[in-house]
Order: sequence, then structure tokens, then C-alpha cells
Amino acid sequence: MSTQKFSIILLYLIGYFQIFAQPSSANFSIKEHDFGEINEGVQAEYQFLFKNTGTKPIKLNSVHASCGCTTPEWSSEPVPPGKTGFVKAIYNSTGRPGGFTKTITVMIDDSQEPIILTIKGNVKPKLNDVYVKDTIGGLGFENLFIPINNFASNETKEFSIKFKNISKETINIIHKNTEHSPAFVPLFDRYSLNPGDVGTLTIQAIGEKGEASFLKHGQIFNEKIIFYTNEKSNNKKEILLNGTFVKIYTDKELAQQPKIQFEKIEFDAGNIIQGEKVNYAFKFKNVGGGILKIESAKPSCGCTASAPRKSEIEPGETSQIEMTFDSTGRTGPQSKTITVTSNDPINPTIVLKFKCNIQTNPFSGGFSK
Repeated sequence: MSTQKFSIILLYLIGYFQIFAQPSSANFSIKEHDFGEINEGVQAEYQFLFKNTGTKPIKLNSVHASCGCTTPEWSSEPVPPGKTGFVKAIYNSTGRPGGFTKTITVMIDDSQEPIILTIKGNVKPKLNDVYVKDTIGGLGFENLFIPINNFASNETKEFSIKFKNISKETINIIHKNTEHSPAFVPLFDRYSLNPGDVGTLTIQAIGEKGEASFLKHGQIFNEKIIFYTNEKSNNKKEILLNGTFVKIYTDKELAQQPKIQFEKIEFDAGNIIQGEKVNYAFKFKNVGGGILKIESAKPSCGCTASAPRKSEIEPGETSQIEMTFDSTGRTGPQSKTITVTSNDPINPTIVLKFKCNIQTNPFSGGFSK
């Protein structure tokens, strides 16, 4: 090959690379977009904008998505210098639960260098799936909350929740790492689920173990069933159980329990003069067979109350809740309460009531001359 021909080819190649190997004049301000969480079935759209920063019009030669689930749209006409064009990414999430990352490759006529645009996000499975109303990680649950209502100490109940593997990987339940109280025992019908598999979690509520789980008669409880899977994230699953525990006593057990009995639970002070202070003692007796403990005596606004000086009241012993009402700055009918809580298993909460009618002092204004 002659030196002249070689020089011509070299100049051609240099010109070629100057034109096509240089970056495009299409300046995309954003090349990656995160949709975050979207519901399955949504057509997620995002428009990538670019500006022609060159001196000549540019045209998009081709726009290709990395899969058929992403449909691109773009500016079809040449974009003049200083003007803006677009590439729109449309992601079809139907039938595609879980995380995704997709790319769009853009070729522009002023460069051979491709521009890569990226979209990503996480698709939450359809909520109308019979087994999927709530999700944690790759498991969809029929429910994450079980209302038990009244749960008696002499009964055993069973509650079932279906769950489904909505991920694309096999999920294993680590059954040795389950957390629960003695009164609520979880039982799984399977510990390994392939994608799409459905399992059942049965929870046994054992009333006779209620006290061992620190459930108290007449009080609302919020218990959790916690289990773990082999997932890399969101592998902790929680089921909430809510209800009221009811202790069923035998006659013998009941005779050994404390029992509070007030002489009266309402006191009407009648008419009082504004500025007066009213003191009253609500007297009570422990008529049960166990030691009575007053846990609290909480007054409503407007009066004060004090628990008994002695914290433990023996069977047959009497005591009292003392209250003081200050009528200063008040007029008209008044109604106040004191909420007393104790370890009486049958009546753990008693509301004491106080009322009066406050009259203005006729002499408070003084004498006129």
C-alpha cells in the first residue's frame, strides 16, 4: 500500500472517530429513575428529558428496551439546538410482582456511543388475590391481625391464616426461631414454599396458659406470633392477636381471691358555696379471701384523691379512698369521678362518683352605700 493511500485511509478513520466516537449532544439530566413501590397492574411511566447542547439538529435513530415488559416512546422529529426531546419508559407491572431493574438503550445520529437509561422499582402483588391482603417480604398473607374477642381460661381456640409465596424464589420458614407466648402456639402445615405455593398457619389459643403468659382477667391483650424465613430482607414476620382475657374461677379459687366492696360508690354533696372545699371518704372492705391491693385511684379534673395509706388490705379489713373537691372558680352543677383499680379479679375497676351544685356566695360582692 502506498504512503498516499495509507494517509487518506488514516485521515478518513480520524474523521470517522471524531464524528461518531464522541459523546452525543443529547444531554440527559437524569438517566435513572426509581418508581419505588407500585401496585401490580399499574402501567408505570417516566419521561427522560434531554437537551440538544450541540450546534446541529439531532435525531434519535433507535430506542430499544431490555425486555418486552418495558415499552419506550420517544421524540420522532429532529431536535434543534437548544431544544428538548424525550424518551418515555412505560413499565407493565401485570404479573410481575417483586423488584425490577430495566434498561433502555438510545442511539442518536451524532454519535455511535449508546446512552443507557435505567428504570427500577418494586411491584407489590395484587391485593385482590384471595390469599394476599397484606405482604411482608416475599410472603403474602390473608391477614396479619386476628381478633380473638373474649378469650376464656377454660377454653382452647384455633385460628388459621393462609399465606402465599409471591416471590420468584423458594422461601423456607425457620421453625426453630419462632417467638410466641405459651398461650398462643403457631403450627405450620409446611415449612418450604416454592413460588406460588400456599401454606396455612394455625394458631392454637390455650386458655389455661393465659396466666403463664401474664394475661390478666378483664384486660385487653396484644400478643404477637413472630417467625423468620431465609429471605435476605424483610425476613421477620409478625401476626398480631388482640382480645380480652377472661379468667374462669372455680368456687374454691374464687373464695381465695380478694374482693372489694364499697359502702357507697356515689356521693352527692348537694348545694355548696363557691370557694368551699369538700372532703369525703369512700369506705370499702375486703370481703374476699385474699389480700387486696389498690393499684391506683385516679380522679377526673377538679378533685384530688389518695389511695389508702396501707397498700395491702387483709381479708375482713376496711379502708378508704379520700377525696377533696375545691369549688373555687366554679359554678353550677358539678360531676366528678375517681377510677379505682385493684387486684380484685371480678371487679378490677370501679368508678366512684361525686356531684354537687355550686352556688355563688351572696356576700362576696360586699355592701353598697
